[in-house]
Amino acid sequence: MSDVDFGKQLRSYRLRCKDPVSGRPLSQQRLGELLGEEMGAGFSGAAISDWERGASKIHVDDRLVLISL
Repeated sequence: MSDVDFGKQLRSYRLRCKDPVSGRPLSQQRLGELLGEEMGAGFSGAAISDWERGASKIHVDDRLVLISL
């Protein structure tokens, strides 16, 4: 799977998910916050955007991020 394919899938799944508090689709910022709650270290909305656009990728050794997603 290419970075672009991963990013497209991440965006698609993010938009299908509902924020547990507001019930609205997850924003990039809120997804970063939820990852922070799960992992103890948050991500910015800009980081999520970069992942979705393929501008950056999650390091292969950072399995906790992938599992948390």
